[in-house]
Amino acid sequence: MTLLKASAGLGLALFALAACEPMAQMTGGGGSGGGLSSGGSGTDLTPFQGRAVEGSAGPISGLGFEKTRDSGGVAYWYNSMTAACARMETGDGVYQSVVMVPHGEC
Repeated sequence: MTLLKASAGLGLALFALAACEPMAQMTGGGGSGGGLSSGGSGTDLTPFQGRAVEGSAGPISGLGFEKTRDSGGVAYWYNSMTAACARMETGDGVYQSVVMVPHGEC
């Protein structure tokens, strides 16, 4: 009986934890706000378009991405867990264009 209650409690905790990620994404938005949520996900960085480049590396890294190359105002970010690759073009201190591209481009 105690094991059954513990299993039920663990299942409830896992369900609550799984529900947190979509909620963070819903409140994140994108744009150039300074909120706690980064917007984007482990497979999509397009919400970063229009956001300031300065201060974005931390949130992007927090989503599991790491910068693989950066030249001429274009940076590529790769997430090895999801094989997602983003091409992020900068101008005037913001991400002018954010496009998810095939992982081979990273």
